[in-house]
Amino acid sequence: MINCEPCWRKSLTDELASWRGTPWAVGGQAKGVGADCVGFITGVLVNLGHLPQGSRVSFSDSEDRVNYQFGRLRELTRLWRGESVDTYPAAGDIVVARTPSGTGHVLIVGGCGIRWWNSTNAIGVQFVTAQSVEGSQSTVAHVIRVEGREKWKRQ
Repeated sequence: MINCEPCWRKSLTDELASWRGTPWAVGGQAKGVGADCVGFITGVLVNLGHLPQGSRVSFSDSEDRVNYQFGRLRELTRLWRGESVDTYPAAGDIVVARTPSGTGHVLIVGGCGIRWWNSTNAIGVQFVTAQSVEGSQSTVAHVIRVEGREKWKRQ
């Protein structure tokens, strides 16, 4: 068993695991009900007390949400209260990747830094490894370091 101390990392690991198996749903943000990649990460940050209850990401239904979220990176960084960093992703970081088709996708790095969690339309919420992200020919385009992680506690 990997020791995920400090405490905020265990809270993050437990919260991510509690979302596992949530189906994918465009615009969704509900654990066990449905979430897309942006809604999943926003829901996790709400449940860890990083964002206020009721925080939502809203996008126009008429837009291609995946391309839209990639284009609105600055807005998402502000929403998630983070900053752009030029470093390899660490526990709690949000990774923005560009897929081979050119669309954007977001993942969050788990508490021990080994598993990256995401929500895809094929499977829903699951964990992947950094190697499998690289093996899919997706490229890390941006890393968001979320502020105040040391205060995260599961609600």
